[in-house]
Amino acid sequence: MVVMRPHTYTPVSAGTPPEPTIVVGCTCGWRGTATADTNANPDPGFQDWLSNHFKPFLEAGGLRGIIAHNNISRLVEGFANAGHIHWMSNIRRTIALSWGWWSIINRTARAILVLSSVYQMREAVPLVRTVLEHTLYLEALQRHGETAVDAAVREHIRNVRNIVNTGQGGPVSSGSRADFEPLEVPDPIPDAAWTQQVSAICDRLGVTNSLYLLYRVLCGQTHPSLTTADQFIGDPDREDLGIRREPNFDQDSDFLFWTGVMLVWAGQAMNRLLTQPILVEELGLAEQELGVVPVEEVSTNANFGAMNVSKERIEQIMFGESGSPAAGS
Repeated sequence: MVVMRPHTYTPVSAGTPPEPTIVVGCTCGWRGTATADTNANPDPGFQDWLSNHFKPFLEAGGLRGIIAHNNISRLVEGFANAGHIHWMSNIRRTIALSWGWWSIINRTARAILVLSSVYQMREAVPLVRTVLEHTLYLEALQRHGETAVDAAVREHIRNVRNIVNTGQGGPVSSGSRADFEPLEVPDPIPDAAWTQQVSAICDRLGVTNSLYLLYRVLCGQTHPSLTTADQFIGDPDREDLGIRREPNFDQDSDFLFWTGVMLVWAGQAMNRLLTQPILVEELGLAEQELGVVPVEEVSTNANFGAMNVSKERIEQIMFGESGSPAAGS
């Protein structure tokens, strides 16, 4: 489990007066077992922190994860505090749809951070899928324009009618069928149909072997499956199966990274619809630090995911205001 918080070596008192035991600790909440001695060189407590906590954190992708976590926080906070948006009057319908989807993307990303903070990133997987789906739909809408809105309306009416028809005669059916029968369904727009399916969007953008693959992985960890059940089985050969209450799940950094990337793509897509772009600084920093490339280049651009973060920025993110990890030694 990767803790996405600043990490600084901090000896703490673990005993009782008058002779408390000083053990190794970390600002993220981790506690070691060695006795700390800041006057020793080397301090055995610092060596314990370094070997048994900080290095494993880095090996588990902690650097990428914590940088993604920091940028997600900046972006969702920027979204929450953003002022009015401005757009051309002839794309009013497109703005209505894209604003709703962008709001869902940002609010869902914030929920992912909340789950990450209480060590339940496994339970955030369906939310990561939601962010991916809405980001792809927003990209398609921005690229295709107004006819994509008609395709969305048609899909909405089709889904509503299916729901009403399915519920007829059941315990939750109502007279709502009559409310939807008179609705006029927009004429089919073959060239816009691709904007309403994840697989079609990925195919059109040339990212089937990357983003559609990611989508399938997320689906596999969202729906009931052998994959989801197996995460709670420690040893299937044991009589008790080695059942566990905490999942065998080590993809925290990966899914935080993808969430950050999708926030950048969604924000950039939204800005291309506005006359006055917003969150430009926040989006630019996240794009640079996470190595984000245009969505259609994600399968081919070797620079995708190549983080570009200064040493000072890494120390700020990783260790907070206290500086380098050795500051407490």
